[in-house]
Amino acid sequence: MGRRPKIVATEDDIDRRELGGSAGNKMLRENLRWTVEKYFRVRKILIEQGIVERGRGKGGSVYLLGDGSDKEAISTDEVKIQKLESDHYPGVEKRITNQLNQDFEHVVIEETARQGRKQLGGKWMCPDFLAITVQKFDYILYEEFTLSSYEIKRSDVVDISAVAEAAAHQRLAQLAYLVIVPHGDDKTIFDPTNVKRRNIEKECLKSGVGLILIPDYNVDLEIELAVEPMTSNIGDRVVNSTIGLLFSAQKREEIKKLITARRAY
Repeated sequence: MGRRPKIVATEDDIDRRELGGSAGNKMLRENLRWTVEKYFRVRKILIEQGIVERGRGKGGSVYLLGDGSDKEAISTDEVKIQKLESDHYPGVEKRITNQLNQDFEHVVIEETARQGRKQLGGKWMCPDFLAITVQKFDYILYEEFTLSSYEIKRSDVVDISAVAEAAAHQRLAQLAYLVIVPHGDDKTIFDPTNVKRRNIEKECLKSGVGLILIPDYNVDLEIELAVEPMTSNIGDRVVNSTIGLLFSAQKREEIKKLITARRAY
């Protein structure tokens, strides 16, 4: 990311500084030589103005919005979190696929975490997984094709901001899920009475995001659906575009064959 002024606000006591596109709260405050009160007061103003956004990482961070770059500004801690998060993908895919195969007649699932960021607008626009499911009814002639998104978050770092990230995928898929997976020794989130879990559930209910919890990959039990998702109001053209952008050629061909076979009936 190129150098440019990184702090701009309307108050007279805010300096224009040269900083990186993303920084931890502590480092940024010390660089500016501001008090804690002043830093968080100014940060609030900049967030409200749409100039910066909250980031993740130890102690929290902020990153600059709207610089026109294709590169995303993320902290070193966030890169590490994302890398460790991806270690869970094989286990998550297996559990979700098994569950979907129990519930639906046909399933096509694709890992999409690293695909299509530039085409879709970058941050928060690319879910970790997408799945097409086909539901056949006994007493209704038509079949239901549904596109669902899955955003994976580790139990030790998940918070309510993950709900907003999952909710962003409602622009791409008809159903959006946040999936919490176990990591390390922190499994308190899987306790139904856990305060953080209850807050996340409340945010999911308000946002229409489904909440799935997978407390253990090695136990052959159904995954826990803590919150049912609401169907987003997107059209077939959006679903078609999402499949075209984010599914691999192999999976797109699989979907085409599935649709062709259903039409032949």
